Amino acid sequence: MDTAVLSTSVINETRYQYHHDVTDETAQSNSPQITVPSTFVMGGSTLGKTALGEDSHEFQNYTTITHGTQTIKFGVRVRGDVLNSYTPANFNGTHTFGSFAAYELTQQDLAEGVPFSQIQSMGGGPTLFSINAGNPATTSTMVDIGAFVQDDWRVRPNLTISVGLRLEGQSNIHDRHDLAPRASFAWAPKTSNGNPKFVVRGGFGMFYIRFPNQDELYTEEYNGINQQSYLIRSPDFFSTTALPLSALPLSESAARFIQAADLRTPYLMQSALSVERQLARRTTLSVNWTDTRGVHQFVTSDINAPLPNGIQPLGNIGDILEYQSDGLLKQMQVITRDQYSSGFAVIVVRRVYLEHSA
Repeated sequence: MDTAVLSTSVINETRYQYHHDVTDETAQSNSPQITVPSTFVMGGSTLGKTALGEDSHEFQNYTTITHGTQTIKFGVRVRGDVLNSYTPANFNGTHTFGSFAAYELTQQDLAEGVPFSQIQSMGGGPTLFSINAGNPATTSTMVDIGAFVQDDWRVRPNLTISVGLRLEGQSNIHDRHDLAPRASFAWAPKTSNGNPKFVVRGGFGMFYIRFPNQDELYTEEYNGINQQSYLIRSPDFFSTTALPLSALPLSESAARFIQAADLRTPYLMQSALSVERQLARRTTLSVNWTDTRGVHQFVTSDINAPLPNGIQPLGNIGDILEYQSDGLLKQMQVITRDQYSSGFAVIVVRRVYLEHSA
């Protein structure tokens, strides 16, 4: 961090941060996992030998200029994020049973040498077998930038108006030029004795949400080429030891992740109004109203889900989970806050009187 006083009215701040994080997890067994929902999970772990490394860089440069009753601030923030993933998740395979009775029947009959087809006819055998294969190593990189300018103008001793504009963009999404205007005010009406007893604050702003690099990693990892994911319904086999891929009927693919061609950055439009009133020398009461509207919110949709007739629109190639910008958010909150200062401690009571989200 470096702060430079360029003149009596200009200050420049520069910050840089580098963060390196590595997470490693290793399974104690490579045997297939056995899952009975709501009962138990046993066998090997689907983690395998997993490693996730992240290198993130952040650079900020802000300049503040004081000119009369105005304070102007502008600057830029640049962030870079690199994810290196080695995730052989579920490379050992997972057997899923519909009930404990089906699992118990399967174990008993296999021990007695009963043919597997007969076990299935009596209600035994797993209902699903899933397994992943391919290259577990994946890398995803994202760079995002945000530049802004803001002007705080003290119009009167009891009135301040702020306006600003922010420009944002990121590398791993087609929508890269997002403008976010913001405006606010703070007003303290004078009383008959000249001392303000309450303050009114309000504002409106747009706030963009970045497409996470982790989701970009999923599209690289599960694109159907780097890794393949298979789902076999009512498999005609069951084994507690590692199964070679060549011995499995891998005909039905499971999920893939892709980005929609029109994927864009979601944003929130937020309006706020608050009134803070001094009730006594050491007690204040504030009422805060916030209304938030979000458009183009990220959602994930299976665009190859089976139709009512059981046919998949894009063919029998498994589920295709597409990141889309079709979500909406509506939220309104009314919050009160009581604060009392005794000189030794500050007591705050916060109440949410209304909160509606959709």
